[in-house]
Amino acid sequence: MESLVNLRRGTYASLGVNQPVKIDEIYVVRTRGEEVERAFRILRALLLCCVKESPPLRDVPLDLNDVDSPEDYAKFRGAVLKLVSPGDYVDVTGGRKVMSVAAAVVARERGAHVLTTLISTKEYARVTEEARKLNENSLDLSAGCSKDTSLCSLLSPQAVTVLLH
Repeated sequence: MESLVNLRRGTYASLGVNQPVKIDEIYVVRTRGEEVERAFRILRALLLCCVKESPPLRDVPLDLNDVDSPEDYAKFRGAVLKLVSPGDYVDVTGGRKVMSVAAAVVARERGAHVLTTLISTKEYARVTEEARKLNENSLDLSAGCSKDTSLCSLLSPQAVTVLLH
């Protein structure tokens, strides 16, 4: 989420001149499983409740528990390949290493930008602990955003987004 905020503000690190970036849609290509589902619910809640004028979030769940074989890699890569166009921004923050590599390779092949967002180990531990303690009611958006402010505390003001390519 910090990547979105930093791109839109133009507050990211790059070798060129930084300009605010207009983001029209966010696609999340993901595997399945309880932990992944919870992470996606947190992402969706952060986007809707903590980011002003958030772009639409498109969920692309794959019928995979993990990417742990050449066939799984091909399936994940193929899903990303269908979504990336020249000039897009592909965020490789988080997820499994092989998934990040696949997304970065596709981005390069398609002429898209590759970026990641970094936070310190200490800040990562804080955010992870806050996410662990997060009440499930904060993630239930059927009645709108919760008044619980702990959700938005998951956004790290210390995060640094780096445009890699």
